[in-house]
Amino acid sequence: MVTITYLTGEKRFSLVYNYTTKRKAVRSANPKPKTFRSLATQVIRAQGRGKTTFSWQHTTDNPVLSLEGNAAEAYLYRYENGNPLTVTSGSLLQVLQYLFMLSKNGTEYHRNAVKTLQININIA
Repeated sequence: MVTITYLTGEKRFSLVYNYTTKRKAVRSANPKPKTFRSLATQVIRAQGRGKTTFSWQHTTDNPVLSLEGNAAEAYLYRYENGNPLTVTSGSLLQVLQYLFMLSKNGTEYHRNAVKTLQININIA
C-alpha cells in the first residue's frame, strides 16, 4: 500500500513505499512531487512497481472539491448549495490529471481551491 500525504510546510506531496526489483532487491522510494501532474506521474511509477492500492486522507473545513474512491475508480465532486455534484470520474490517475488541468485552466475559484488544497480527499 502507498500512502500519499500532503506536506503543508513544503507544499509538496509525499509517497513512501518499498518495492522489489527484478533481481529481488528491496528498494525504498520517497518521491515528493509538487503538482498534481507530477503526483500522477509518481502514481504511474508506483503502479509499474506493483503497487495497486493507495491511501490518502485529507480534510478541510470548507471544501470546494472532494476526491473520493480508490485507485481503480475515483470521483471528483464540487459543492453547489451544500450538495456534491460529480465533476469527473475515472481512475485515480485520470482524476489527478483533471485536477492538474483545473489548477491551470479552471475558474479562478477552482484554481485557488486546488492550489491551496481546499479539497476533501478520501482514497482507500
